[in-house]
Amino acid sequence: MKGLRQKYFLRVETNDPKQAAAVASEHWLEKGLDLTSAISIRVQQYQPNGGVDPDVLFRLSRPALQRKQQEAVKRSNELRKWRDSIEASRRTVIERMQRHLASGQVAGPELDDLRSQFEDADRRYPGLQAFLSIDGPPSLRGAGTLQFRGMANRAAGQVSRSQGDDVWKVWLEIVVGYLLQNDDREQFITKVETVSRTGDSETKIGETYLISHVYEASGLCCSWLMPRVPASNYPVASASPNR
Repeated sequence: MKGLRQKYFLRVETNDPKQAAAVASEHWLEKGLDLTSAISIRVQQYQPNGGVDPDVLFRLSRPALQRKQQEAVKRSNELRKWRDSIEASRRTVIERMQRHLASGQVAGPELDDLRSQFEDADRRYPGLQAFLSIDGPPSLRGAGTLQFRGMANRAAGQVSRSQGDDVWKVWLEIVVGYLLQNDDREQFITKVETVSRTGDSETKIGETYLISHVYEASGLCCSWLMPRVPASNYPVASASPNR
């Protein structure tokens, strides 16, 4: 590459000089070089003795380099916007979980009992799945749906003081928030990118979450919540020595 304070060389193994120039430009862009300062990228051929043939096989001109630089900046901005949107979606779900938990006071023994029930139910209904998006209510798919709703209603009542027949949705929001923070290997949660258009035709990027083994994930969430339970919530047995 010619025109910068120093010359840059890159060996590209290809029979296509144009492809070699494209590979070199992408390589230097990834390295953070400003191609708009370069005069051109020249493609030359190595000779058998290790020297470089003086004939230029292909030249990528300054205007072409400037276009590539502009395209790279645009891609970088789009990637940054995408990452920001995805992080915003995850923060929204986690903040919902935190609000739910802030309104309740967990009772340890009851939560431990629910954990055991969720684990038992997973052996009967391992295929139950849940879907959750920021813009719509959660949904369930698979055998064991009715049983899960009943157990999740109880769990939501325990940890968030939510009441009603539909508070299983609150429990799912808590479980998804827990998995986003803890399921790094995505054993239970699958993140699916969503793209939609707003009223002003602006692209909105977000995520939908697919939860597999919902019963097992719920049991793990119960275990995660239990260390947060104050010791005063557990019954204490004591004995005094005979005098």
